[in-house]
Amino acid sequence: MGFKETNLGLNISSAKIYVKLHSKIMRYFFHIAYQGQYFSGWQKQPGVKSVQEVIEQTLSKILKSPIT
Repeated sequence: MGFKETNLGLNISSAKIYVKLHSKIMRYFFHIAYQGQYFSGWQKQPGVKSVQEVIEQTLSKILKSPIT
């Protein structure tokens, strides 16, 4: 059984070890509540305000990176 090469030039086994040693995974939990009267549903929809859209815009500002 051969190994697949990754874009790091590592085989899958060594890539997993590399990621464990060289990445810092950060996890967050957000409890979100909203008043439905101000939104047209959760999911993004063209031309109307949605919860997903507001959350993505806010996170983009905070993280200074596009969120999609």
